[in-house]
Amino acid sequence: MYKYYLSSERQEEMDRYILQQEAFGLPKGTIFVHDKEDNIVGSIAAGCLKLAWDNGNCQEKAPCGGTYILHASAKDNPNWFKKEVSIKEEMKRKIIEFVQSL
Repeated sequence: MYKYYLSSERQEEMDRYILQQEAFGLPKGTIFVHDKEDNIVGSIAAGCLKLAWDNGNCQEKAPCGGTYILHASAKDNPNWFKKEVSIKEEMKRKIIEFVQSL
């Protein structure tokens, strides 16, 4: 199997980014994941963004996960992407804020 194949399991630990506008034939709100390890289709230093799988299925009317690949730097443009904050990250932020308030 291709080392960088985007499976549901592989993408679980990846950062997720939400498309902020309709683009590439994809609707606003489409999720991409940041595959930092893929230096074959992505850059050696930063990897790439790949269209995410949603629980192992295609997203609504969009193509299958991994079929759209963008340079990782696209995630840094707030007009195009917004990082999805995980529950784990939100809890960590709240704990830090609480400890700092003491």
